[in-house]
Amino acid sequence: MLVASMQETLERRADYAFGIIRDEDEYIQKFEYRYASIILNKTLREAIGDWIQDSDKTTIDDYIKEHRLRGGQRAIYTRTLGEIYQVIFGKYKKEINRDLDVAEYRTPKDSVHVTQLQRIAQIEDLAAKYIARRVLKPIEAVREAAEVLMIDIEQTKLGDRVTRTDVHKVLKAKSS
Repeated sequence: MLVASMQETLERRADYAFGIIRDEDEYIQKFEYRYASIILNKTLREAIGDWIQDSDKTTIDDYIKEHRLRGGQRAIYTRTLGEIYQVIFGKYKKEINRDLDVAEYRTPKDSVHVTQLQRIAQIEDLAAKYIARRVLKPIEAVREAAEVLMIDIEQTKLGDRVTRTDVHKVLKAKSS
């Protein structure tokens, strides 16, 4: 909640500085989706953690080999989140961030349009339930969730925020 609140505060300041006008309902909707995304991400992490803890070492080792994961058990979560980006955007995090003109280390969830954030949250929620109920393993749960939700690959859309490109345009215009 603290992260979502900080992000909203920064967005409001940037909006004010760049003359962007939004009504309170827009801010509330964005805040709710960002907050929900943080909670669902935590739920997905817990479901994966429980699955790892409840599975025997051979099952985990086989799963890591099957999906060619590097980084041990931590890679299971990373690859699962990466799979969410794959089923929605058909791209990896690095490519998404390049398309959105954001730093490579940032999570795309902080930058995508609120409707895309909503789809990410839907997949995280359903995948977490599949994993928690031991119906599917993590990566397979994401794929099945996308299938059930009838998610089609789409272009990434930048959410409502000020990009580095926007800043440069404004600075260039002011100096002219």
